[in-house]
Parts: sequence; C-alpha cells; structure tokens
Amino acid sequence: MYLTPGWSQKILHSGPEGYSLLELGLGIGTFLGAFASGWFSKFINIKRGQILAFLFQSTIVLFPVFPILIVNVFILFLYGIGSGLANAYTMTLIQHIIPDHQRGRAFGTLMSIMGGVVPIGTFICGLLVNYIGLVGVFWMSGIVCSIGALILALTFKFIPIKEQDNKNLLTQVE
Repeated sequence: MYLTPGWSQKILHSGPEGYSLLELGLGIGTFLGAFASGWFSKFINIKRGQILAFLFQSTIVLFPVFPILIVNVFILFLYGIGSGLANAYTMTLIQHIIPDHQRGRAFGTLMSIMGGVVPIGTFICGLLVNYIGLVGVFWMSGIVCSIGALILALTFKFIPIKEQDNKNLLTQVE
C-alpha cells in the first residue's frame, strides 16, 4: 500500500488524481467488506470467513499486471473487501479464543506488531525498488503476502473456535 503513490506517478502517470481514486477504491472496498462480514457470518464460520477474506486480498498480486487506472482501482476495491472482512473476522476470532482478562493485552500486542511491521516493510521495499524496480517490488510483495495468507489459512484448523447455535449462544467447540 505504501508503494501506491509511486505506482500512480510512475506507471499510471495519473498523479494525485490517480492516487486519490486508488485510495477511494480501497476505502470503499474496506468499508463494504467490514459490513459484509455480518452478512457472510450467517452462512460461513469465522475460519471460512478468513479464508474468503484472503481470497479477496490475493487479488493484490494482479496489481502490477494491469497498469490501467480503472483496473487498478477495481483490484484495490476487491483487496479492500478482503481487508474489511479480515479485520472483522480477526477481531471476532480474538474475542472467541482469548479469555476476557487477557483480551486487552492480545489486542495491544496485535496492534503493536502491525504498527511495527509497517516501517520495516516500507524501508525494505524502498531499498528493493532501486534493485528490482517498482513493478518487481509489487510482484515480490504480492507473492510474499499470498504465501503468508496461505500459511495463516492452513493454521486455522488448529484454532479452537466455538460454534454458535441459532440462539447466538456459544455451545460447542468445532
């Protein structure tokens, strides 16, 4: 996401207007994804919801393939849907598996890790742009994100999640 301004300027030649449209696509997608998580949860459990989110987010791999503004806006819209779903399901997952008295620490640790990774990733990607170019960094980061999402999705089978019955009561472990 931090390379998007460079992508907008160098590849799309759209400047601030193009960047604004890209951010708009991402924002609307994230907003809709967060709201859609409630609807999806009527049909799929948290684990499958996270996998669905990862499928939407995997569209970021296509971002460097199409240096066309409207296509990139659509790709970021789909990625945003995945981000909104993933955020909602992650918070729900934490609420289901972390005891009440430790939940604040879990959220604090998660937010600290997420905040700490951003400058490291930005620094590494900034250095790599000089060596493999902007498109190469997009390819590399998209592939690495997809591999990470796949690994995370595979670990979900080991996470005990309580299923809800029709009365929204937590009744049994999956």
